[in-house]
Amino acid sequence: MRPQRPSAKRGSALLEFSVAILTVLTTLFGAIETGRLILTYVAIAEAAREGVRYAVVHGANRTGSGVNGPSSQSSHTQVDTVVINAAAAAGFTITAPTNITVTYSNTTSAVVGSTVLVTVTYTFTPATPLVSALSVSLSSTSQGSICY
Repeated sequence: MRPQRPSAKRGSALLEFSVAILTVLTTLFGAIETGRLILTYVAIAEAAREGVRYAVVHGANRTGSGVNGPSSQSSHTQVDTVVINAAAAAGFTITAPTNITVTYSNTTSAVVGSTVLVTVTYTFTPATPLVSALSVSLSSTSQGSICY
């Protein structure tokens, strides 16, 4: 038998390396994007919870005006502001009323015992250029009973 030439093995090593690095990079970037997706969902859920917390203590019995005033179905701009600020603290931009829905169970006034529902939506776009066309719409809803 004749021994193989060393140059014949060089091409196979290059092919094996390219397959291995492609697998490693795909797994790495997939893990990073999954982590970003989870972070985004948690931030959106926290923003919805912050909005509900504000709404449950700013019902029809609340006195004052502006930030300290009551919130209702017709006037919930302060709830929207709280949600926007909570999302901005996490680095996300949310606009009202497009991405924020505030719904009171009693549509005439926010009386004690009625419920308030805050829904926040956000479109997640991956940072990786190859999958940036695969946007995902995330939504989180939080509910609470008005206590004041």
